[in-house]
Amino acid sequence: MTSREELGGLLGEWVTATSSSTGTVWQGRLVGLADLPTLVLLSPGGGQVSLPQSFDVQRAAPPAAGTPPPGAAFRPFAELRDTGLLWLINRVVLHPRGLALALHTDDAGDVLGWSLLTSEDGDPWTFDVATDSDGHTRAEATIASALTEMS
Repeated sequence: MTSREELGGLLGEWVTATSSSTGTVWQGRLVGLADLPTLVLLSPGGGQVSLPQSFDVQRAAPPAAGTPPPGAAFRPFAELRDTGLLWLINRVVLHPRGLALALHTDDAGDVLGWSLLTSEDGDPWTFDVATDSDGHTRAEATIASALTEMS
C-alpha cells in the first residue's frame, strides 16, 4: 500500500493504482486525496474514479491516444466476424446506406485491415435469411454475455 506521503508526491501525475487483493489496475491522473481515505483518479477518457487508499500506486507514463485502460481485455478484429458484431454493424448501420464494412485477412485468417465497400447500384445490401438468422443469434449471444459480465 502506498503511504499518504507518497501519494501527496504523486498528485497531478499519471499513475497506475493496483489492488493488492484482486490485482485490478486503474490508470489515470491522480487529482485528489480525501480523508476517508480515498484517492481520486481522472481517467484518460475524462471520467473520475474514487478508490480506497489501500492500493499500490505507481507513477506511470501518460497513455497513448486510444490506449485501453490497463487490464482491459483485447480481442482480435477477426472476432468481430465470429461474434456476429460485424453482421450487426453491417445490418443495422451500413447496409441500409448501401455500404458494407469488410475485414481483409491474410491466408491464416488474421485481419490485416478493413474497408468500406459500396454497392454497385447504391441500393441497400441484404443478407439471405440463413445468414441473417445466424448473425442475429451470434450477435445476441455476444451482447448477452457482455451484459452478464458487467453485472
